[in-house]
Amino acid sequence: MSFYSLPFCKPSGAPDKLPSLSDGLGSMLEGNELVVSGIKILFKEMVPSSPDQQVETLCTLEFTKEVVHELTFAVRNHYWYQLYLDDLPLWGMVGEMLSPNIQEGAVIDDSRQRDPAHDHDHSEEQAFLYTHKSFSVAYNENRVILAR
Repeated sequence: MSFYSLPFCKPSGAPDKLPSLSDGLGSMLEGNELVVSGIKILFKEMVPSSPDQQVETLCTLEFTKEVVHELTFAVRNHYWYQLYLDDLPLWGMVGEMLSPNIQEGAVIDDSRQRDPAHDHDHSEEQAFLYTHKSFSVAYNENRVILAR
């Protein structure tokens, strides 16, 4: 399953069909597909990191009943994704099941994600979708040495 088989929006300006890459026979047998994300990351250039700075919007998505159903299913079933930046892996969850008592406007980021293998009764919880991605990249001269 590829990242864009879920109804995520693609960054503006990205082609409708993003190119696939090969990661070998093992990945194909597991059902993994590497796809170019279309997310532009510039080397050694600072980007806004606080709400008072102008933050770039990658894309927008209309939440129809079908889209909400698909994304809720992915969150309830602990779907996660893996990205690569300069051959370094980054992982993230699609969202998280949380108590409906969370205050409106509360920031819930993917830095405190649960273990995807953890499963429990979600009857009192609601699906919360991670709508913002935050990357931290460390480098040494002209090489990326850490990405998370």
